[in-house]
Amino acid sequence: MELGTNSEELKRYYVTPLSEDLRAKFPYLREGNLPRPIPTAQEVEAAAALGSLNTFKIRLATNVYRVPDVYAVKVSALSEILIEALNMMYLEKMGIRTPKLYAVFSHRGCNPHGYPLKTGQVLPKYHYLVMERIDGELLEHHYAGYSPQLKEAPEYYGMIHERGFPGSSSLFQIKEYAPRGPWHSYDDLVDAMVESARFSCTNILNGSRLTQHSSVTVAYRSLEYMLRNTDAQARRPTLAHLDLHSLNIIAKRGSSDEDCEVVILDWYSLGWVPAWVQIAHFMNCSGYKDGACSPTQQEVMYTYNVLDRLKGVNNIALAEWWAENWGHQ
Repeated sequence: MELGTNSEELKRYYVTPLSEDLRAKFPYLREGNLPRPIPTAQEVEAAAALGSLNTFKIRLATNVYRVPDVYAVKVSALSEILIEALNMMYLEKMGIRTPKLYAVFSHRGCNPHGYPLKTGQVLPKYHYLVMERIDGELLEHHYAGYSPQLKEAPEYYGMIHERGFPGSSSLFQIKEYAPRGPWHSYDDLVDAMVESARFSCTNILNGSRLTQHSSVTVAYRSLEYMLRNTDAQARRPTLAHLDLHSLNIIAKRGSSDEDCEVVILDWYSLGWVPAWVQIAHFMNCSGYKDGACSPTQQEVMYTYNVLDRLKGVNNIALAEWWAENWGHQ
């Protein structure tokens, strides 16, 4: 899809409305001393001209810019970025290590992504998340050198604050892209997943070759049976990242090779889901080159170290099956 060619369609797909009480939390400024003054929108635009971690010339894209010397600033015209800010505040209160959030503000008039404007086009309002810059390395760069001990991983379903998932979520997406949930029973959650799978099947079959129809149909028919036949351990609501892969994990080395501080990035998709869903997303291999699994994910997938928490062969099979059949939709 040529992103940026139809911004209204992108907004309909991605923009999740926030309630007034949540919007009232912004603008946000962290209490206490700051490492340096919060950068202005103009300063972020100047830093953006030097490049970013993921620069795309798309007006609605979300990009992260390194603003010297201590800040990483995430910028987007989409309201989803405000959800990530709320999630980061929530996680910090729980004592979970994430990049510190220093400020959140909105501004209209700058063009941080360098988007080429056509005659009559107006710049959108951009949202800015000013975060701690983590001077570490991606987990992917040195995971292979970790010892086996270091590699081992020691009521409702929805997003935090009992909100539904955005309509763009691959687990629950339907045609209208409306927010889905929250659900207060596992059976209701499965109903929503089956409905989303039906929508995905329709899209696949409408554009696929005839030889693909039988495999997709068989997978869909197996879906509900497999989802409902899980044990209580796999069903339990578990707070999950839902975009966890090795390129979203930074390890900051300490005084020795065995001593490091691990920081997980990109918290937009945080939510309460069954325990097996996080594993399925990790096995989906998203976030790496051309949809392939990174070496880290391959090792974890095939040794099943990270699957120990599921406590049962049936639950491992369910996670594998989900990732294989629906993870790339």
